[in-house]
Formats: sequence, C-alpha cells, structure tokens
Amino acid sequence: MTIYKKYINPLSHVILVVSYRIFFMSSEKIFYLDWRIQRLFGWETEKSDLVVDAIIRGIEARDDFPPVPVHYDRENIFYISPLRENAHNSQPAGGHNRAVGHFIAHVSLKCELLNGPPIWPDEMCIEIPDIRIVDDRGQYAEQRTIHLAYR
Repeated sequence: MTIYKKYINPLSHVILVVSYRIFFMSSEKIFYLDWRIQRLFGWETEKSDLVVDAIIRGIEARDDFPPVPVHYDRENIFYISPLRENAHNSQPAGGHNRAVGHFIAHVSLKCELLNGPPIWPDEMCIEIPDIRIVDDRGQYAEQRTIHLAYR
C-alpha cells in the first residue's frame, strides 16, 4: 500500500509531501515500522537538532537510508539494537537519529529484525517520540566527517 501525506517539517518549516509504502515483516527480516501502530524504544535521551534536520532533509530528498537494527519484544513493540552500533566502519550507528527524523517526518522507518530479545532493560529505555531535540554541540560536524553522504 502506498500512502501520500503532506507534513510541515517542524525544524525547517518546509512543507514535505511524502509517499511511503507500508510493509510488514518479510522473510528477509527487513520491514518498515509504522509509527501509527508500532512503538520503538532506544536508550539515547536527546539528539542534535542539526543532525535530525539533516535526516529530515534526506527524507525530503528521498534518500535511501540503511535499516535500523531492532529486536522484537512483544506485539508492536521494538527496541533499537546496540549490537551493530559502530559509527566508524561500514555499519551505521544504532539508528536513533534516523528513528527520530522519520518519526518527526511521519515516514515509516526501514528496520532490520535481529534475532533475540531486547538487550536493554525497560527502565533504561525511552520511546523514540520522547527523545528530546537539543542544540547541536558538534554532533553534526562529526556525523558529516564519518558519513560523507550526510546532508
């Protein structure tokens, strides 16, 4: 199913018309998290405004983002996995920035379902919509150095 929606980017005030396809889990373990019915948790409590804005610009430009590695917990609840977090090699970092950007833009998030239960206990996790957007303290420059395709 393809959905077309119109949103205003709250960080840049640009009107964004997005189309996205809703998929559920496949045999390849890649799926698109639907923010309306599924919940995603992580462990980072705040994200840089400039980094999240760069993600949203990528969404607006229809960039193809790598999947965020996640673990399934229970019905419609997933947790970002720390098992692939390594921003200094070919793997992207955990996925918090991508998750926050896609949530703000109301666009489904491409995820890869990993085997096993969530790693972090519930009391150490925060739901993605509750992550605070804060003033950038050099994270944007660091991300641009690591990921050359960063907008």
